[in-house]
Amino acid sequence: MDFTMAIHAHCMRLQIFPLRGVRRDDIRPNLRISIFRRKVTIAYHLDDEVVFIDDVLYGGRDINLLSD
Repeated sequence: MDFTMAIHAHCMRLQIFPLRGVRRDDIRPNLRISIFRRKVTIAYHLDDEVVFIDDVLYGGRDINLLSD
């Protein structure tokens, strides 16, 4: 599986385990962060039973950019 497909699969698994990410209310209410292979940060939030992927950030990108 290539890297992009592995990221996609990781995002799809958030439907099964949506609370596994770290909650980051300090950046934005209800924001959760999941790290993939120590290289990619996946920012998402939950609305009832739906997982919304807000951003996929690579490497050292500043996660605080999500507060805009």
